[in-house]
Amino acid sequence: MRGLLFSTIIATGAIAGSALALDVETNGYARFALQGNNIAGNEGTGFAKDWEFEFKGKETLDNGMTVFVDLEVDAQGNDDLRTDDVTFGVSGGFGTVTVGIFNLGKVKAGQGLVPTAAGSAYGFGGLEAGDNQRGWDNGKTSLHHYSDRPSIAYTAPKISGVTVGAIYSTDDGEGQQVGLTAENTRINTISVGAQYGLSAGDAKVTVGAAYTNMEAQNPANNDDSSMIIGATVGMGAFTIKAAYKNGEHDADYDLAQVNAMYKTGPWTVSAAFAQGDNEGQDYQGYDLGASYSLGGGAKLMAGYTTDETGNNDSVALYGVGLQVGF
Repeated sequence: MRGLLFSTIIATGAIAGSALALDVETNGYARFALQGNNIAGNEGTGFAKDWEFEFKGKETLDNGMTVFVDLEVDAQGNDDLRTDDVTFGVSGGFGTVTVGIFNLGKVKAGQGLVPTAAGSAYGFGGLEAGDNQRGWDNGKTSLHHYSDRPSIAYTAPKISGVTVGAIYSTDDGEGQQVGLTAENTRINTISVGAQYGLSAGDAKVTVGAAYTNMEAQNPANNDDSSMIIGATVGMGAFTIKAAYKNGEHDADYDLAQVNAMYKTGPWTVSAAFAQGDNEGQDYQGYDLGASYSLGGGAKLMAGYTTDETGNNDSVALYGVGLQVGF
């Protein structure tokens, strides 16, 4: 598998090199908010900030294939710049091959083919990312595994509304040469998934499923395997999302999420609920969000997110803010 990965990277780079120039587009956002929180009875207030820029480029070659590159730069609340997902690849009649440093939810392959219940009208809210769910067991709060890793993905051409694809992420801590980054905590991961979509008028339905196995680095530990199913139904101003994940590591765990969003004029409102169980301990979370568009990519936001564990540890986050996007 390693040989296939490196050969594909070399071949993709060679093809990309024949393109003299890429059509580049940029997009992104900047967010700033005043937030309050309550963690197990301890209250506090402060400012929150987040911003991200994304650069995309693509070029169609004389042979009909398309090469592309996607670079994300963000701060995620920190002052220092950093690169997030970095992907590039080639697509054609054979499908799409993507390589780079990215998470399992980034590309349309494996887990990335499964609709999740992510999303909040408040930019700092949402139950999917797990950022606010500090009371939950790490790694069980989100339907996707979000750690960025050296990966290769293949997505087959869509046939009769069905798309299938797979992702392989490496454990690149083995035998790295000087000057290369050794990610000694990473593990080999394989994720395979499928998606089916249909639309009629202003109604659109998308369903997907994926199986993922994350190999334990220590042979004494158990692998982490999981199955995810999800669906999104959109009709007019309404969007309803639902997803369920069941996995096994040292013990069984599961997570279910539902999300509803409604848009009318400049207003967007959202509500989400998540219920999970890990080793017999229950978890649940709620998220309410609202935003008002000011035009020109700017909007005002407000939201409230809370979660609670089986041992009565609770976290609540609430705030108001401004987002400018382009």
